[in-house]
Amino acid sequence: MSVPFLSTLEIRNLIERALLPDLCTCECTDGRTLDLTLQKLDDPAQKVVLNGIPLESLQSSRAIANLIGEARYLLVQGTTQHHRVSG
Repeated sequence: MSVPFLSTLEIRNLIERALLPDLCTCECTDGRTLDLTLQKLDDPAQKVVLNGIPLESLQSSRAIANLIGEARYLLVQGTTQHHRVSG
């Protein structure tokens, strides 16, 4: 396992701020994976949940941007989406 360049707090901050004005929360309970929940600000029923995102896969700006793009895309696709990211 490589040494992470970005802390969990930095990764969470980058993702949550990039997805504004929608409501985004990122949680890391085990220290290895990230769970992301994204809700439309004007329609809370429209929701995306991404579970099990490996933190070591989010050590570049490109990887973080891809995750943000995927979350936005899934939010536009349907009212309630649950998507599992395998690690």
